[in-house]
Amino acid sequence: MNKFTTLLIILIVCISCSEPSKIIHLDGVIDTEEWKGSEEYQLNEGNKILLLQKDHVLYIALIAKEDIWSHLYLSDGKTIKVMHASAALDAIHYTKNKSLWLTKENFKYQMRDTIYNDKLQQKMDDYYTKNGWVANNVNLGNRKTIEFKIDLSSWKQSLYLSCVFANMNMNIFSFPKELKDHTVLPRLVQGYAVDSLSFEPSTWMKVK
Repeated sequence: MNKFTTLLIILIVCISCSEPSKIIHLDGVIDTEEWKGSEEYQLNEGNKILLLQKDHVLYIALIAKEDIWSHLYLSDGKTIKVMHASAALDAIHYTKNKSLWLTKENFKYQMRDTIYNDKLQQKMDDYYTKNGWVANNVNLGNRKTIEFKIDLSSWKQSLYLSCVFANMNMNIFSFPKELKDHTVLPRLVQGYAVDSLSFEPSTWMKVK
């Protein structure tokens, strides 16, 4: 075996080892191959989340022991995007005014499909292109898992993340743990657009 062949074999092995995980299908079912290489964070009572970033795309999976719905929060310090996934999806935005965060938006829910197939995948792709994020709703998969896909390319500054999910008894679990601001406000988590809230993005996880 000459030196060129040896180097070629090493290169092929290195490329194979660094291959990204498979395409993640947001079907509410965790495929370990799809989520290979993700970071796992354990929450209370056996709940957990997975984080996986591929270039400018951030994937997040919320995995619970019970049926759930969820909120995901992203902030650059000036704006907060609140992404809600329950039986349907939508997002609203908050802007900072002195010590409070304000919104004039209301949730207008979409994506209520209950069967994952090629037609829904195309619909999800279109929703992602238009809105910069998408997730499965809780009627897909096992009702205990919500998978998000988020486009980070439009966020130019430092970016902070938090998420919460609630079970049917409104027990709320958060990431990072023990959030103290209005990310865990029950009425907001239930999917109502509440105005004049207090958020502390600096206490969230920095992802960019």
